[in-house]
Amino acid sequence: MNHLPPTYTIENFFSTEEIDRICLEVFQNKNYWKKSEKYPTFTEKKSNFQNHKNTLKNLLEQIVKFNINRLDSNSIKSCIDLIRKYYKTTQLIDNNQFFTNYIGDDEFMSFIVEQAVKILNNNITIDDEIIEKIYYNFFANDKHQSMFGDAIYLIEGNKDFIDWEVQKIIREKFSWVYEKIINKFQNIFSESVIIHPDLPSPGFHIFSLFDSYEEKELKFQYHIDTNILDYYPDIDINTIYSFVSLIKSPDVKSFVEFENHGKMYYDYGNLYLWKGKLTHKIGNIILKPNEYRITLQGHLFFDENQKKIKVYF
Repeated sequence: MNHLPPTYTIENFFSTEEIDRICLEVFQNKNYWKKSEKYPTFTEKKSNFQNHKNTLKNLLEQIVKFNINRLDSNSIKSCIDLIRKYYKTTQLIDNNQFFTNYIGDDEFMSFIVEQAVKILNNNITIDDEIIEKIYYNFFANDKHQSMFGDAIYLIEGNKDFIDWEVQKIIREKFSWVYEKIINKFQNIFSESVIIHPDLPSPGFHIFSLFDSYEEKELKFQYHIDTNILDYYPDIDINTIYSFVSLIKSPDVKSFVEFENHGKMYYDYGNLYLWKGKLTHKIGNIILKPNEYRITLQGHLFFDENQKKIKVYF
């Protein structure tokens, strides 16, 4: 299998007419879109939160005690450093993997510090209602995100959550798209390529405000795209790639942001690839009512036993 650079762009993969055709089909099948909050990952987030309300309440109380009353990068960073040192010293959360992970996450901690500053400046009581609001605000992106097709990173390795009726529709409606993808990947990787028969086919990642009537900025966390290892743990991680093509975008330019490789901005018609092991996140999305951000998305890996590249969602 040929290996590409960490990030790679195939220019002019789709024509304007082809993008319009894809977009039309996606909207004509809107009744098959599924909100991300219906998937196991969201359920797990909610369960973790419900189990650890007191820990989050304690975290907020400790930040408020540090009396950080202004929001700038230096004060936020200082507060985060203090709170991490506090928890490490007191060992309050050694056995709490959920909050161990989140206290180590800069984005989550910045968000929590911002909430604590609001609580401090407005003399708000830290009660269950406030905790619920903070939970909703941090995980709100799940309420504005839908899938047309079942991405494996949302089904947590459980094939029972794959909707095969939807897969049948997608494979029929977008067979010509998959044919283009297969032909191009065979050319650049010099290997036989197939759509994985037992996993979801590449699908569509959709953001919209849905039930919200105000402009909103959606922010995202860093992650890697190696969930296929839940199914095939012996895969060479270096053969896992992700790919994206922009189908519809709001006025603000869409992009993906890599931890160590900067930002990659999306233009219509191009197909963008990157290695699945690269830490990255969706670039912030500013949405207005009736706007959509839609991308065709998928992944691939090399099956050493069958000597084939397999493509999936």
